[in-house]
This record gives sequence, structure tokens and C-alpha cells, in this order.
Amino acid sequence: MNSTCYTGLVAATLTPMNADGTVAYGQIGPQIDRLLSRGVTGLYVCGSTGEGVSLTTAERKAVTTESIRAANGRARVMVQVGHNS
Repeated sequence: MNSTCYTGLVAATLTPMNADGTVAYGQIGPQIDRLLSRGVTGLYVCGSTGEGVSLTTAERKAVTTESIRAANGRARVMVQVGHNS
């Protein structure tokens, strides 16, 4: 994998949420596994799907950590760091 650029399909991941509005961290790994099994080569976390900018800093850090752990070197992970909360 080229260390300086992204190639292939980069998917904006959803941040899975529970009915009470808390982050469903246990659903991040299965989502990433599903995306990678379908040919996605990169992940865009906490970004353009909309909910990332509304999460707290601690939640965004935890989503990022879990996403990197779940990707386990199988894909590049790009993280949106701008937010309004």
C-alpha cells in the first residue's frame, strides 16, 4: 500500500447509535468487516455521514480508536477532526 495516498474506494462510515443516543461501539467492528469484505480500501471516520460533528471529543476519540482496532491494518483510516461540540 502506497504510504502517501489513498487509492480505491474510501467509505464514510456511520457511527452506530443505540436507541438512547449513545454510541453503539460494539457495532463498529462488524460494520468495518462488512465494508472491507465488499472491497472498500479506506475508511473515513466521524465525517460526512453527519453524526461525527455532533459527538463529544471523548466519543470521537473512542470511535476512532475502535475503528482503527477493527481495521487491524487491513485498510487506511482517515478521521475527520473538525466538529461543533
